[in-house]
Amino acid sequence: EQEVEFQPEQFTNDEWDEIRRQFSDFDLDGNGYIEIEEFIGLCTQVGLSRERAEKLSMMYDEDGDGVIDFSEFAKRDVVGDLQQAVEDSKPKLEAQEPEEIRAGLGENTSHVNVAKILQVVRAKIDNSKIAFAFGRYMLYVCIYIYVVMYQRNPQDSLRISTSLRNYFVGSEYLAPNGMETKSLMDIVTVEDVWDWTQINFVGGLFYNDKYYNDAFRTRVDRNSVLEHNKLTGGFRLTQRRIRNDTCLEGRASFKRFAPNCYGELYVEAMVPFNLVEKEPFYGPFSGKTYNWERKWFWDVGYYQEFTKDKEDAVARLHELRMDNWIGPATQWIRLDFALYNPNVGSYAFCVASFEVRPTGLIIPNFEVTVRRSGYYIATQDYIRLAMEVVVVAGWAAYTWGEFLDARRLYKQSGKMLAYFSEFWNAVDLLHLVIMLMLFFTWVYIVSDSTISELIITEDQITMANGAPLDFTETALAIRFYYATHGFNLLICVVRILKFLRQNAFLGQLTDAFELMRPGLLQFAVVLFISIFMFTAMGVILFGSKIQEFTAFLEAVDNIMGYTIGYSDPMDLFGADSVGAIVFYYPFTFLMAFFVLPLTVAVIMDGYGEMQAMYEAARSTNLADVINLDYPDQLYRGFIRSMQFFIPHHHRHPRLRLPAKEEVLRLFADLNKIEIISYAELRKMFRDKFISEELLVEVIKKYNAFRPDPQWDLPAAAEGNPDGDHLELAPLIEQLQLRADQLVRDQQSMQRKLDLLCEIFPPPPPAESIEMLSKSGGKF
Repeated sequence: EQEVEFQPEQFTNDEWDEIRRQFSDFDLDGNGYIEIEEFIGLCTQVGLSRERAEKLSMMYDEDGDGVIDFSEFAKRDVVGDLQQAVEDSKPKLEAQEPEEIRAGLGENTSHVNVAKILQVVRAKIDNSKIAFAFGRYMLYVCIYIYVVMYQRNPQDSLRISTSLRNYFVGSEYLAPNGMETKSLMDIVTVEDVWDWTQINFVGGLFYNDKYYNDAFRTRVDRNSVLEHNKLTGGFRLTQRRIRNDTCLEGRASFKRFAPNCYGELYVEAMVPFNLVEKEPFYGPFSGKTYNWERKWFWDVGYYQEFTKDKEDAVARLHELRMDNWIGPATQWIRLDFALYNPNVGSYAFCVASFEVRPTGLIIPNFEVTVRRSGYYIATQDYIRLAMEVVVVAGWAAYTWGEFLDARRLYKQSGKMLAYFSEFWNAVDLLHLVIMLMLFFTWVYIVSDSTISELIITEDQITMANGAPLDFTETALAIRFYYATHGFNLLICVVRILKFLRQNAFLGQLTDAFELMRPGLLQFAVVLFISIFMFTAMGVILFGSKIQEFTAFLEAVDNIMGYTIGYSDPMDLFGADSVGAIVFYYPFTFLMAFFVLPLTVAVIMDGYGEMQAMYEAARSTNLADVINLDYPDQLYRGFIRSMQFFIPHHHRHPRLRLPAKEEVLRLFADLNKIEIISYAELRKMFRDKFISEELLVEVIKKYNAFRPDPQWDLPAAAEGNPDGDHLELAPLIEQLQLRADQLVRDQQSMQRKLDLLCEIFPPPPPAESIEMLSKSGGKF
């Protein structure tokens, strides 16, 4: 404590302790001083004007240092002066007795429901905390979305990728062995792969040396695609092969007839890695040996790199085709190249891939990954950088808050995993972990040496080792980065449900979700088993006839399409009419009459329980909080947040009352009291320098006046020999709770009956009479 220089001898120890207690009441932050603004704030809360409060503070602050220390406080009767100032500022109260002030409120004001005041104040404080947390989080999410969208640059990325896809995929060529025209997506054989690469890609699309008027391009415009995208170098061919004799066992009797047997690789011919062919193979036409290489962990295979010389590319492609470079062991082919668009400062990494199945099926695909040439170059980039710093700082703040919550729960329960016992904590932790993962992924993308260490000349852009640009690793990181952002935004939506509890009406959605969550999780197990069984049935019945049923995951997606209506069931009947009847009708019946109705029933039960819970809460002290509309709540919160900028005498009368935290502190001594008489409460508040009118206004604000709650009956002779009175209020409350429970059970039963009537509607009255007549009066 601060050392006190002034100690009047006439003060006794008790009086000195009382002065210390009064000083601590004014020193809200406990730093040993009463700041002037701190003192003025207390004065305005008890009803004084700011001008009057400033005059009092100047009188007490003798040395003018901006604070009132203990010696200055002890020299004067601050509490008495403050009480007198309050009484002087309210001259009309001098002619009124306390009973007269209360009499103006009407009847039934003899007692005060202190418990209601405390419960409502605590609920509003909690709602305010949630509301401010929601505001902070929404601001954080908005900045986060802005950052990701600016990183993504979706408009330019979409325009570049769309133009390149239309150019390379939509372009057609005339097949040399027929009169039909084909495009990239029409490729069905290995011969088609070679024809498209030699005739269409190299012959006209990639090496484009002429303008649209058939004039030769200048050196500056040479090797440009769609006028604005300039090739950074040549292109590259890659293939991955599988080892021979890796198919299913049990073919010994066919080995003489078919000595070569190749299995199947997955995930771009990378899994399982032990089946990937790594041995060199020989080209009979050129006499060359082609070796397996590893560029990085996820990029391996047999590589062929081509320069920007068209004649050399044509000759080498002919040589590779004659060497049977794409052979029976080939399971994946990739043709990739990079372009640079100076108008938007972005690279485009194009990949044409061909998945070669052991059955002979070839699946072509074309992808474009766009990335900026530099992420921190223009002025707008540094604005985004500032926003990124804000996002990282916000993540750190949220992480620290979750850590404090976890430590608090651990101290309260003594269990290390107490934090994970609540669903919302697990969601928050998952959100923070994903944000951390995204941060490191972005650092990896920005610091990619592919961009930072480039050799740029007039004709090409190469990496530091002279190799052409290779964005394979970066493209994979970019795809993972933005896909994870999509999942992270879904978690943001779930987190927002937690903040809806700031208002009772909006909180119904969150509470209904929590009430139905156990039922939905249990029902999800049954749904998962049903989907799994029907997926297996679909693969067995249609896997050899319909592309969507060849793989299990594709079949799951197609089956869900039948549920929501975007898949055409006629494809099933066209492939196998008998199998369609066995599969489609039982699946439709199960979904339409069991799965969907039961899902609706679970949701209705959760919503009904939530409604019953809120109806019961409306009969408690929290009715005023529950019935508060959200727009009104937002308006009040906005006005309270702006009251600092409004002079005290111009504030709304309700805003001149003590804040919720101050009310909670004033009534803290009455925490264990439910109802108290107004006269007794007034006596207790005499030493808290709060005016009579202000006390009445506080009680009116929380609608806490009530009549005498004691309903007495004569004591029973046997059960209460001392003649003590029995209070009926607890008994009535118990009866009310039981009655509410009966009403909720009845409402739940009625909802289930209504649902059954919707699924199985009763016959119309006319049909009922006809059935009765035909049955002779008997059903």
